[in-house]
Amino acid sequence: DDSRVTRHYISTLLRAQGYNVLTASNGKEALAALNDHQDIKLLLVDYTMPEMDGALLAQEVRKTYTPDRMAIIGMSNADAPSTSIRFLKSGSNDYIKKPFQIEEFYCRMSLNVDMVLQFETIRTLAYTDFLTGVCNRRRLFELAESALADAGRKRLPVAVAMLDIDHFKRINDAHGHDVGDMTLRHLAGLLQSHFATPDGGRHVGRIGGEEFCVVATGAAAQAMPEACEALRRAVEESKVETADATVCFTVSIGLVEEDLGRFEDLLKAADAKLYAAKTGGRNRLVR
Repeated sequence: DDSRVTRHYISTLLRAQGYNVLTASNGKEALAALNDHQDIKLLLVDYTMPEMDGALLAQEVRKTYTPDRMAIIGMSNADAPSTSIRFLKSGSNDYIKKPFQIEEFYCRMSLNVDMVLQFETIRTLAYTDFLTGVCNRRRLFELAESALADAGRKRLPVAVAMLDIDHFKRINDAHGHDVGDMTLRHLAGLLQSHFATPDGGRHVGRIGGEEFCVVATGAAAQAMPEACEALRRAVEESKVETADATVCFTVSIGLVEEDLGRFEDLLKAADAKLYAAKTGGRNRLVR
């Protein structure tokens, strides 16, 4: 909103309800704030602003943020019904006419934020392996295909590692499936700690059963041999403590460090390396 008084008033209302608030006096400032704070869930936009009106701003924001990731609420003191229509056609989720009742204002804020958070929960359930918390197979394929396409355009190195818990059936048979689940979660935690990168250069997912996969591009791909070997040693040295037993286990890893085009082809090549690690004695990395 280009009105300093209005910005202060609405910010005060929102902060009183526990919201973290950023303000902007025009569309360009708002876009810059969104670029710097990409976790914003709700955008309140006045219609009449210099340089870019609220409907144009909503339209511009929708090029990056879909309605399930960010709610946009248009505001105006205009009496013309065309204002609310233009906002909605530009991608806004809702519209408030000023001056508004405070109770109505709070209700609309809550409804729109709740909607975005519900979509976020649905995405998490759809994309996350329920047992280990890493990406599930479907999400890993989506991320891998996008990462490999981007690496191909930028001519970045790529690497894919497949890993498998050695003699996992023995753990289930000797200690029960609940301990087997604990072992899978333990390995997933080690994977996330060893392969996490600030720039998102690596993605970790569970392919199925006791098999996991790591996809890396750029500098993260170049460091994969060392990271895989460090993981192998960390697993070998770690223990899963239960009420009745202490479980030690190892992993075998197959690593491919060449761009074969499709993710399916890289996965098959890494799986062949993994098989070689298994037949070669297990608890080893084969490149």
